[in-house]
Amino acid sequence: QRRRGRPGGTAATLRITASTRYRVWLDGVILGEGPPPSTSQWGYVDSYALGALAEGPHILAVVVHFVGTNETQVPGLWAEVVDAEGTPLLGTDTRWEAEASTAWEQNTYAFRMNWIDPYQEWHDSRQLAPDWVSRPEPLAGRAVVGKPSFRHLVHRDIPLLRRETVRPREVVRVEESTWLENRIRPRDLSIALSMPGRPLEQARVENLAALIGEGTGATRLQCSPWPQSRGEGGSIQDPCLTLDFGTLVTGCLDLDIEGPAGAGAPSRSR
Repeated sequence: QRRRGRPGGTAATLRITASTRYRVWLDGVILGEGPPPSTSQWGYVDSYALGALAEGPHILAVVVHFVGTNETQVPGLWAEVVDAEGTPLLGTDTRWEAEASTAWEQNTYAFRMNWIDPYQEWHDSRQLAPDWVSRPEPLAGRAVVGKPSFRHLVHRDIPLLRRETVRPREVVRVEESTWLENRIRPRDLSIALSMPGRPLEQARVENLAALIGEGTGATRLQCSPWPQSRGEGGSIQDPCLTLDFGTLVTGCLDLDIEGPAGAGAPSRSR
């Protein structure tokens, strides 16, 4: 979902929630993501201070991900931008349109013991334009944005997650592992990610200093070529890194990836 607005010259605040979660950008700059998990009876509303917006059009872009494990909830987004006095400048109404993104695959492998978020995320960024969060062209609307099915909305009473970049202090191990297709659970990506590592022989890892901020350029990771003339009947060997951040870190990996067109595994991209 993207929506253009023309607020200007006033300190503005964005209030937003979604079922099950959202990620939001303003003019191509990410603001944050949420909301915290809650019951179907009430949902948290997150607030973002936007400062004094310049006069002219602005692009508010939102990705909504609906998990669907709670049968009483329906997918939906609620958002509004208000000025310093609380007067609405724009909000989600029947003029907002959304389209289902093909960059995220639906109904992926689910680990049912994780009730809150059981599904693995399969994402193909090639299906998204690099500047889609800041392009002024409207979306080809498919459906009107629905309102989340929470009975009550309450302001978030816990701090937003702090966004900062933390680089690893050290690369502890450089290894390779076999890409394994599991016959019993062929759509479970965790099988290949849990393979034991062994000394690097067929995969390639170059310029690790750039990964920890001690060098320039980019770190290069490359699987072994296919077909492989030796080793485990022609299997693909994936490069594996073990990173040490020096302390416990709660967060997610932030990767800036470049590669040739069409790169990926022989059977599917991953």
